[in-house]
Parts: sequence; structure tokens; C-alpha cells
Amino acid sequence: MNPSFEASDICWSYGNKTILDHAALQLFPGECVGVVGINGSGKSTLLSILAGIKKVRGGNIRCYGHDLSENPRLYRKLTGYVPQENPLLEELSVKDNLRIWSNTPEGLDPALLESLGIDSYLNLKVRELSGGMKRRVSLAAALINNPPVLIMDEPSSALDLHHREVIQNYLREYTNRNGTVIMSTHDIEEIKRCTRILYIEGCHLLSKDASSAIKDLREELL
Repeated sequence: MNPSFEASDICWSYGNKTILDHAALQLFPGECVGVVGINGSGKSTLLSILAGIKKVRGGNIRCYGHDLSENPRLYRKLTGYVPQENPLLEELSVKDNLRIWSNTPEGLDPALLESLGIDSYLNLKVRELSGGMKRRVSLAAALINNPPVLIMDEPSSALDLHHREVIQNYLREYTNRNGTVIMSTHDIEEIKRCTRILYIEGCHLLSKDASSAIKDLREELL
């Protein structure tokens, strides 16, 4: 099977501190890959680079054979990105926020809105929503153009159990349709549900199984 998304030779530094040193990865259709590591290890940095938000010199990022570094416009078509912080405009309604993100503003997918449980409050302003509602709207914004690859930074951060389950159920549906997910997480249950784990350790990406990643994460936090 050919990879749906791949990156190679990704480097990033803050001042004299190296965060990522020639990182490389391959993702495949139907996978949910977790990026794990202690706080400050570079999880958010890696995902923002993969999503085209942070620009790196050199390196290569490809999605279904397309070189995204040479054609940044393909990012919006081929990938959806959910950052850790809220990307929504608080004074606009849910519907208007989604229309801003959509490539076809007149057409919001009713099935997507219903599956994420946000179809009943489209006319509410974002500032009136709870944190869990905002997180689901952010996910809908990332998926509004039906991208084949979804990049998520701590998708369940600060959510209650109900909202976590809503998002996890949708991600299962998405990967069952051959969508590809890569997400950073420190949530043990999310780690267990991932197909594979990439662990950031010493500026490098290491492949680990879920149990080893959980064990190493706990040891590093001691």
C-alpha cells in the first residue's frame, strides 16, 4: 500500500536548541497515528509543520504523491488541521465560521454536522458555546472540505468524557472510510486506540507500540 502522507528530513530549532532532527514519517489510509512525548518535546511543532503552518527549509512533505512544499494550495484540499488553540472567530455564528473554512460556502455537509452533534446550534455565536462544542466545531471546520488526511493537536484537551467519545466515534468512522489521522496526545485511552505510536525522544521520532509508549511517558514524567 502506498502512503497517504509522508515527510522526510524535517528539522526545527529554537535558538540553539534542536527540537526536531531530520524527522521522517509515513502514514497510510485507514490509520490513526498518535504522536506522544513529554511537554516541550516538539509534538505541536511537528504537527504545525506537517500542516504547513510552520515553514521549514529543506525537508519534504508529500500527500498522495503531491509535493505540498511546492504547491501550498493543496494543503487546504488534501489536509485538515485542528490546532490545540481555538481557531474560530468568537463573534461569528457557527455556520458563518464553517462557511469561512469551506471551499464551497453554500454547501455545509449535513451528515458531518449531525455526526459531530453540532447541527442544532449552527446559528449560535461561537462565544456562546462550551469548550466541548467549540472543539467539535473546530473539527468540523477541518473536515468541511472532506480532506483525506486529518492533523490534530491534542483533540481531547480539556474535554469531558462525553465530548471525547463523540470525537473518538467520528474518528473511527473517518478512518473506516480510509481517512488518515495523525494526532498528538497524552491521553492514555487515546494512545491505546491509535493504530501506531510515534514517540518524540531526543529530537527524533521513534516507532513504539502503545504499551511501551505509555510506560516510557510515565517514566519521563516521574
